[in-house]
Amino acid sequence: MLNLSTIILGAIVMTAGSILQGAVGFGYGLMAVPLLMAAGFSAEVAVATMCTGAMIQSAAATYALRNHVPVRTAIWGTVVRAPFMLFGVLVLTKLVLFPIAYVRCGVGVLVLILLFLQVVMVTDGDRDLSPAWAGIAFVCSGVLAGMVGMGGVPLVLWAMAKPWTSLQMRAFFFASFATTTPVLLILLGATFGAPVGWGILAGLASAPLVYLGGTIGVCVGNRFSRLLLRRLVFGLLTLIALNSIWSVWVR
Repeated sequence: MLNLSTIILGAIVMTAGSILQGAVGFGYGLMAVPLLMAAGFSAEVAVATMCTGAMIQSAAATYALRNHVPVRTAIWGTVVRAPFMLFGVLVLTKLVLFPIAYVRCGVGVLVLILLFLQVVMVTDGDRDLSPAWAGIAFVCSGVLAGMVGMGGVPLVLWAMAKPWTSLQMRAFFFASFATTTPVLLILLGATFGAPVGWGILAGLASAPLVYLGGTIGVCVGNRFSRLLLRRLVFGLLTLIALNSIWSVWVR
């Protein structure tokens, strides 16, 4: 059970994560989970708390940017990602004897390689992509979300190569997270039981601040050009990759 001071610290962290995700479109977990754990949350409670806040923020932001959501693509992405999240969790159960830090490190190296290739190939939305690439991105996103909690990375790399505006990209991220995060919470509850319930309650207790932070973030992000958003996203993905690689050395 969480005490009052821990919940207050958690609410501050959740608000900051909501501002970040509202502005850029993703990155809630990158900021919130390590800080929640530092505040005294266990790993499973931290993830559940973060997921609850991310779900609230994403749902509100999806509504705010509803006129910019690529609806058919978002629905297709959800239909593909959700079952592969289940597959990712099953893979995780097989990797239980293998340090998860090494798995995340491998994903981090892959992200750096993909970022390098995208920069070299200069795929900056100058042409639309084959539907096959969307399928690959959605499958990988579902698997990675269930396995190591990094499901946003393939979506971001794919969306950055689409001829979308910054508003369309962020709206797509928000819609994708809002519809699939409940699946992840169900999976967490089935795996860890009661602690996830406490995390969900902590996330719900932070809901007003999460909504406020998300609203601020969305307003800030609406001023971003596509070029600025691309640079911020690439920088954030680089941090995610380096953090995943670094996790091996601080075990």
